[in-house]
Amino acid sequence: ALLSLGWMYENGKVGARDNDVARSYYERAAITGSADAHLYLGHLLSSMGDMKKARETYKIGQKLGSVECREALDRLVDVDTEKKAAIMLEAGDYRKAVDILKPLADEGSQYALMSLGWIYETGAIGDPDVEAARVSYERAVESGSAAASFDLGRLLSGQGNDVKARLAFEVGAE
Repeated sequence: ALLSLGWMYENGKVGARDNDVARSYYERAAITGSADAHLYLGHLLSSMGDMKKARETYKIGQKLGSVECREALDRLVDVDTEKKAAIMLEAGDYRKAVDILKPLADEGSQYALMSLGWIYETGAIGDPDVEAARVSYERAVESGSAAASFDLGRLLSGQGNDVKARLAFEVGAE
């Protein structure tokens, strides 16, 4: 009942949305030892920007056996790692950024794949590697990134492959 009430307030099913009331219900449910309550509370805290408390909440839910909490915790770790890579990119330290981004790309992070595509395409760490850029953009497209479709299409068009470029643009438009 506490989870249901929390969800109703979080989603505005009983009037205006009220995250504070929703949080209160989720916290009360979490005290009872509900792994699901920790999942819902973690999602709410994350949406409110309180990543530290969301992380703590997911950890408790994971200890209670929630696979969903473990997966949510893994996603938060990926976001933290992406932020570290973004800082390296902004600082122009592309080699460190690549070291951070490669493991994320192996896990399918669109951000990592797009960033690596740009690094390879522009030659930010040496000679441009258009083939590596194409592969990175293609993998990002496969994971559902419309922006990657644009970058892939732009890259292919620049290579004179307008037929494949158009297909990439169409995938992104869809």
